[in-house]
Amino acid sequence: MSTAQIRFFREITAPLIEGVVIIDRRGSILVSNQAVTDLFGYSETDLVGKNVNILMPAEYAPHHNSYIDRYNRTNEARILGVGRNAEGQHCDGSIFPVNLKVKKIEFENTPYYMGVIHSLQRQQKAADTLKFHTELLERAEAIAHLGHWRVDLVKNQLFWSKEIYRIHGVTPDTYTPDVESALDFYHPDDRKIVNGLLDQAIESDEDFTFEARILNTSGQTVYVRSSGESTRDKHGNAISVFGVFLDITKMKQTELALIKANEELEEFAYRTSHDLRSPLVSSASLIALSKKEIANKNFEHASQCLDLVEHSLTDLDTLVQDILTLTQAQKQDEDLESINVGDMISNAIQKMSHIENFNRLDVQIELNKDLVLKTQPNRFNLIIENLISNAIKYQNTQEENSYLNITAWTKNNFFILEVTDNGLGVPEEYHSKLFEMFKRFHTRVAHGSGLGLYMVKKSAELLGGEIGFLPRAKGSKFRLLLPLSSDEKV
Repeated sequence: MSTAQIRFFREITAPLIEGVVIIDRRGSILVSNQAVTDLFGYSETDLVGKNVNILMPAEYAPHHNSYIDRYNRTNEARILGVGRNAEGQHCDGSIFPVNLKVKKIEFENTPYYMGVIHSLQRQQKAADTLKFHTELLERAEAIAHLGHWRVDLVKNQLFWSKEIYRIHGVTPDTYTPDVESALDFYHPDDRKIVNGLLDQAIESDEDFTFEARILNTSGQTVYVRSSGESTRDKHGNAISVFGVFLDITKMKQTELALIKANEELEEFAYRTSHDLRSPLVSSASLIALSKKEIANKNFEHASQCLDLVEHSLTDLDTLVQDILTLTQAQKQDEDLESINVGDMISNAIQKMSHIENFNRLDVQIELNKDLVLKTQPNRFNLIIENLISNAIKYQNTQEENSYLNITAWTKNNFFILEVTDNGLGVPEEYHSKLFEMFKRFHTRVAHGSGLGLYMVKKSAELLGGEIGFLPRAKGSKFRLLLPLSSDEKV
């Protein structure tokens, strides 16, 4: 390239905001404009005569000459005329993104190559900033269990943020949201209400807020609260609806648990006051009657009255003891301990051996003698003792071979205990109320407070597990399920 031609290209490229470099077929720089100096930090004097790979990161520079040689030999163009993203290297060694487009030019049958370089630093910085703030938003939404959504009414498209997908139990890879299928996630009783509010926002431009239940893909009920508003064009037509979505499941569960606790407290207060007062009133009347009988020297009748007083006060003592046990079980903050399950069951049976008809019961224990459970021993013992004492008290004395089978094992990271008997069982009409307070099913056979199975259920829940009743043709079967601690899992 002649001196005049070089001067010509310098003059026409000088005002351009893009960097322009012209090289010969060996890769030597002939022309470099001011924009290149601004981008790379080299003056034109520094660059002219140098190989163009001076502007490239070290990992690419050694290969560039071979690319030029290959093209000169084969005339096979791979990047000519095509814009592509690449990396440039500043004179201080820093790397930055660029867009590069190379064009072949010829003078007097001699090929030259002109590269137009556009810095992507601003775009990259903007993209990095957008990514940073998007990640912050997603993190904030995940912490708050709050997502956002948008319905594009023009394109009939629905957008969900990442947290919305999580709430529904799906991912962008497994589900593409649309309004119709998204409404199918709602509980059938809530679906029509939600759809109506959405239509109302579109028709009347009214903001909306609702609470509803979603059935996610795992079959779990998720409580949500959503608020939204429509966006309209200059003619007043709705073009989109935007809203936020808050997972309020924990708050709703707490609210429902509080309602249930208040209901139980009211029932507890009523039943306790009644059951405490009843034996006292009865005892007072019987004592007054026994005084009269003693005055009339009817000692036998007086003794019978006092026996009834004793029986009534014994029932009262049982009730008071159960109330104290229940209160302690609910409030007690107990550390986890490793216990031998077989030893605890054997101790409970020994403790219950004084109960009437114990000796006619065939007790079988089936478990590994080395089975150890890490749990809260007092709560676990309360469960064991109540289940065993019920099996003893509520035997079917008409049955010749009464038995009590206790089995325990671990499976799938759970501890499982089953207590089975062939006693009186529980009438079918009482199955749904079995674990409620003050429920007695065989008052003619044994007296109790009606709090035993309620305490069993509460203790199981406080241990993170559950207790279930499995109906049988004869007798009862109770199954306790407790999660194993992390160091017990296999």
